[in-house]
Amino acid sequence: MGYYEMDGADVANNCGYYTEGYPTAPQDGSTWVIPFQRTIPNAPQYTSLDTWPTPSNIAGLPVAGGYASAGDSWSTWSGFTGQLYVSNTASKNNQSCVGIAATTPANLQTGAWKCGIPQKACSLKCANTPHGDATTGQIDDGPSIFYNDVDHDLWIAAADYSPRGFCSDGFFSLRCIRVYGFTNCGKDQPGGGSCPQTVSRGLRNFAVAAHPTVKMHPVTRWTMVAYRDVGNAIRLAFLDR
Repeated sequence: MGYYEMDGADVANNCGYYTEGYPTAPQDGSTWVIPFQRTIPNAPQYTSLDTWPTPSNIAGLPVAGGYASAGDSWSTWSGFTGQLYVSNTASKNNQSCVGIAATTPANLQTGAWKCGIPQKACSLKCANTPHGDATTGQIDDGPSIFYNDVDHDLWIAAADYSPRGFCSDGFFSLRCIRVYGFTNCGKDQPGGGSCPQTVSRGLRNFAVAAHPTVKMHPVTRWTMVAYRDVGNAIRLAFLDR
């Protein structure tokens, strides 16, 4: 078993600026990717990538013009599209969103972030519709993403801090666990082209600092979302398409 620090330094050095890494790999295991939150004093948070089989090959995640990215990164591979997707909390014109960048394994080796047919730039930009006021903390916090290769759907779960509420538990809250769906998501960048947003659903009022996680049930193929609600109970929601 080998251990590597994501900053490329010796393990005796402090790696405290690099947090919340989430490793993922395609089915063939050819290229492991760890997007992680990089927090340096007096500088904005942003997402960097560490890739295997070359340890500590760190590169910043490219961000499209007009967009800003922060932390809370996540990643997922799709065997159907043959692409890697990396997400984090993002914004455009001071409105919050979940930003997603996409690329292929071959492009990843050269540092190019391109997707679609024909391929075009797929630097990080908003996948869901921007909302709220990011300057006052109305953000999509702690988003996670998952690509369902059986039904060809991409899913996002995030803690929505916008004061729009509309939680399915009947409460109008400043905080609502929200699920965004991109059914029949093709090779274009999530949020447009062959992968438009098709679902936006509030689930339940949640406790402070909740980071939901989204996965697929292996038998029913329902989308599963785990989160902590306002009563600090751990809940698991199931959604069909």
